[in-house]
Amino acid sequence: MGLTLVQLVAEAPGGYVHLESDASEGTCFTVLWDKNFNKPGKTRTKLKES
Repeated sequence: MGLTLVQLVAEAPGGYVHLESDASEGTCFTVLWDKNFNKPGKTRTKLKES
């Protein structure tokens, strides 16, 4: 349930959650948002996954 909430919060302003997992090194979660998502007069852009 926790990661579902993180995903919902990240995607609401146009961001996303990315994860990488390796059995020997663990899991890395990255949450990215557009730096302008909350500035007046700026349009929200969907971030692209790399």
